Amino acid sequence: VKKNPRVDYQAIHKYDDIGEYEIMVKVVDVFGNDTNKILKVMIK
Repeated sequence: VKKNPRVDYQAIHKYDDIGEYEIMVKVVDVFGNDTNKILKVMIK
């Protein structure tokens, strides 16, 4: 992120099958501090 300050606000992914998936969301602030969280999503 420090080398490329561009920020994507939308992620596009197509799942092959319906069901529950785990995704990881990573956030990096302007100081370079980062954190991530794993979330469950239901694809219908």
